[in-house]
Amino acid sequence: MTESSRDKFFYKCKLLYYKWKWIFDVVKKPRRIRDLKRGYGIAKILSQNFYVPVSTDTPVPYADRIISEKWMEDLLRSLLNNKSVFIDVGAHIGQTMLKVKASQPLCRYIGIEPQKECVEFLEKLIKINNLENYHSVWAAAAPGGQTSSNLYIPRPGATSSTTAPEFMPQKYLHSESRTVPAISVDELKKSEKFDIDEISMIKIDVERNELSVLQGCDDVMKTDRPCILLEILPFENDTMFSSQVELKELMDSKQYEMYRVIKNKNLDHVEALEKVEKWPLAFQPGSRTRYYRDYLFIPEENAGRLNFSANSKLP
Repeated sequence: MTESSRDKFFYKCKLLYYKWKWIFDVVKKPRRIRDLKRGYGIAKILSQNFYVPVSTDTPVPYADRIISEKWMEDLLRSLLNNKSVFIDVGAHIGQTMLKVKASQPLCRYIGIEPQKECVEFLEKLIKINNLENYHSVWAAAAPGGQTSSNLYIPRPGATSSTTAPEFMPQKYLHSESRTVPAISVDELKKSEKFDIDEISMIKIDVERNELSVLQGCDDVMKTDRPCILLEILPFENDTMFSSQVELKELMDSKQYEMYRVIKNKNLDHVEALEKVEKWPLAFQPGSRTRYYRDYLFIPEENAGRLNFSANSKLP
């Protein structure tokens, strides 16, 4: 059996497994059957209700009424206003999108997402909630000039994917590979379709390929000086180590300060922003990395003027 045939075989086995798992989950949780019948469920964020389209391919977190990363609501309320433009790189299934809407109702939102199934779900979410000035872009965020990228999906129905499987070789072993469009944040801003004057904030969650995305933000970081929220996991191999070193060097050259977002035990509030003095972030077995994997980069000239200060609680 060739390597390609073996990958296809393992992928088909995964497909069969997750189909049966979905049936089991529906039987175990009758609430999903009710939502399937009426075609939507309801998710609550900051006391606001949002409709969530429900079908047999609805992502599991929504089906379970789980809104992850609630702590982000604190940052969004502090860093955005109703005139802001928010770029969501790795928009996934729209949970950040709904947090932006709940935090600053008139803020503009553009989500970049390479996985077609997620983009289709985002469009349904935008439509069912009548979200004006909210858009999704089917593409992988990349350095300028790149027009396409290979996207790797670990299993059927997964809403996680990556364009850089070398950072997590075990997770993406026997994964499905697709060719998807690519666009840089700089190119997105220049697009006449969106008519963007200034980008206020960028969130990047791209399965450890953050450096590639930031290399496509060169012009925006020079002119717009947005705050940038990154999920950065501890390095576990030489490839990840080199990427983190280069990332920090890039942000230092752009005159950005780096802060670790410290959350409370329940991960539903931000307790403090702690200036990062030691980098890269080494992997420590058994450590609670979920508390310390999100970082906020702030332009040096703005760090002292925002409505919070380093090492202090947010208002």
